[in-house]
Amino acid sequence: MPRNCKHNGGDFDNIKRRIDEQLKKGVSIFAYSSIPCPFVGKVGRVRKGLFSIAKQLGVTITPLAVDYIEHNIGMIPYQRFEIRVGDTFHVEDPLRESLRARKFFKKAISRFRKKKFMV
Repeated sequence: MPRNCKHNGGDFDNIKRRIDEQLKKGVSIFAYSSIPCPFVGKVGRVRKGLFSIAKQLGVTITPLAVDYIEHNIGMIPYQRFEIRVGDTFHVEDPLRESLRARKFFKKAISRFRKKKFMV
């Protein structure tokens, strides 16, 4: 998304228009739909705006969970780093699907944490 997008919402129609324009050009969209969480390894609230846009435009969503990097005072210990790709789906109910995505993220992060330092 463009860097000038509002982080606190309120720009729904502009973002929807921009996403639609890019999709018509054949460009894939990567969007981060959760509120940043101050705690490493936790999942913040997943906002439903992108799910509403996907429903209105008739496009699918594929959730993607990206692991975090554990570090201590600037040192990064040896660790696993994973990315999990969820099932692609059409949005019928933006609220329900945002909650479904949050559940996917929470489960993935829990798995990441359990395997983080396994050899």
